[in-house]
Amino acid sequence: MCIRDSNDSAKTSLVHLPREIGLTAGGANWNGRARVVHYQTLNFAAPPVQLDPQVDVAVTPSFGYGFESESRAQISDFDASKQKGALRTIVYPGLRYVYENDFLTVSPKVGLHYTNYDLDTGVTEDRALPIYSIRASLAFERGVTLGGVDLTQTLVPQIFYVHVPFEEQSNLPVFDTGLSGFSLSQIFSENIFSGGDRINDADQLTVGLTSQFLDAESGVERFQVTAAQRFHFDEELVVVNAADAPRTGNRSDILLGAQGRINQAWRADTLMQYSGVLDEVINRDHRLQYNPEQGKVMNFVYRYTRDAHEQYDVSGQWPIKGRWGVAGRWNYAKDSGKLIEGVAGLEYKVGCWAFRVVANRLLTGLDSAGRDLYATSFFVQLELKGITRIGSDAVGALQDRVDGYSSQ
Repeated sequence: MCIRDSNDSAKTSLVHLPREIGLTAGGANWNGRARVVHYQTLNFAAPPVQLDPQVDVAVTPSFGYGFESESRAQISDFDASKQKGALRTIVYPGLRYVYENDFLTVSPKVGLHYTNYDLDTGVTEDRALPIYSIRASLAFERGVTLGGVDLTQTLVPQIFYVHVPFEEQSNLPVFDTGLSGFSLSQIFSENIFSGGDRINDADQLTVGLTSQFLDAESGVERFQVTAAQRFHFDEELVVVNAADAPRTGNRSDILLGAQGRINQAWRADTLMQYSGVLDEVINRDHRLQYNPEQGKVMNFVYRYTRDAHEQYDVSGQWPIKGRWGVAGRWNYAKDSGKLIEGVAGLEYKVGCWAFRVVANRLLTGLDSAGRDLYATSFFVQLELKGITRIGSDAVGALQDRVDGYSSQ
């Protein structure tokens, strides 16, 4: 699956800005990351717990005969300002077997997910869950001609089954966990929750179908369509908070996605969520991007979620004169008539250095009188290319908000 999932809605609802410093490293069969994350609070809500620090390690050596490790570990030191924190340790060793030939791939996996909490209160909690899964796919292809262009069409049906037994987890704290958004990556994942505080109980099968149209000569993808649905064989009981309602029904909504390159400059993406119960599309995300060359990009996005929001989102980067260029974003909610986020950036680039100024205005909520609360922030940065960047992270602010932004 390579259709992009939309996570911009989550970004525009942030009321806490993360401040992060980290280090990554890796080798042939491993990779790791260490980071410290603090938050700047934009309203009076309690900030998330800080990470002081968090260390992740993934180990993926191959043992031969189709066997390979798919193991990871994480240590997180949660520091809460208004509540007790904890040291959380996650160890998840996994062993996968991969069989593949010209048209068939089968990949079963078995793992043990162990979590330990050393709470600041002096209490220790832990959880150990075996996780079984299997992925399988078939690959077919044929030659087709469309509009006088020779193409190779692929057709890949795939299944993903996962089984996780139920374990009561309401006694475990929640530091960084929530329900993941329903997307093409989530529907083929082991856990419906983000973070490490909850592991869902599962007895479910996801069925998907992907078809690609590739240029017969270069192999470059011209167009792709995807459909996927999850089927549940048992009820699920694990939730994040005790007040949350568990999933009902024995099948998920259907995800339908498509993406394609209209020509060298234009690209279109769409992702829709269809509810069989309501017999309508309840979530849609349509994107159009114009990117003729590096440093020139325009994005046009329309998002709709039934009974939630309808948004227009325009962003881009463009040179204006000489060494000067602009970049920005306008995210507007049609349903409420409010600006969700506005970004304006000005940059001046010379061969070995660049200077950027960015202003950001973000809707963070309502005050006690029901008036809109906006947070305004400014980023000023001098970049000495290949050496360092001095000042607030203007490049990061633009990269987070403008798809396809280039600092080069």
